[in-house]
Amino acid sequence: CRRFYKKDPRFCKLCDVTCKCSTLSMWRRALGLGLIFAAATGMLYASGAAMARRMKGPGPAFPKDLHDLRLLAQQLQQLKEDNFYSLLLFFSAAYLYKQAFAIPGSSLMNVLCGALFGVKVGLPLVCVLTAVGASLCYLLSKAFARQWLLRWYGLRLQSLQEKLNSDRKSLLLVLFSLRLFPFSPNWFLNMASPIAGVPLTLFFPSVLIEWPGSLP
Repeated sequence: CRRFYKKDPRFCKLCDVTCKCSTLSMWRRALGLGLIFAAATGMLYASGAAMARRMKGPGPAFPKDLHDLRLLAQQLQQLKEDNFYSLLLFFSAAYLYKQAFAIPGSSLMNVLCGALFGVKVGLPLVCVLTAVGASLCYLLSKAFARQWLLRWYGLRLQSLQEKLNSDRKSLLLVLFSLRLFPFSPNWFLNMASPIAGVPLTLFFPSVLIEWPGSLP
């Protein structure tokens, strides 16, 4: 962070009190995040393998386009009647996985949710999963990614914090406006919010309220 501090002393407000980024600490945190990612990936893969045995076909995979989405929806529809809650739990786990680790493709998952569960179940389900998944991303960033974000996106973080500090009394409305009229990509807001001093008690409802409000 020192190189950013030389450019603009105000950046020091985003750093630790001593404004020192330990390289060893950064790599330890990266290793910790990698282990969590590997464990989550392993559990999701095991769940997908169990679903494949029930479908008696290839295991489900994240759709890359609308063609993949259509085929996956047809596969999973086979389980809906006899294994509704298993399907619901598997879909929720897959959705949270993508959100927590900021993996692109949530829009296709939203469409898949509607195809599997309908609007009455799918819309509130996606709203809750988006908020929970973004909060998991927030917590992972707070625990493991602070120093990396300061190194890579220091000036961008400073700009975000200044925007948030401009109206702290109405922080929830500011967060809502940043997502409704994107100031930065949602993945960056999810990761940067804990570093910029946004409390989780405000972050969670800002995502929960924003998602249906952003629908066309």
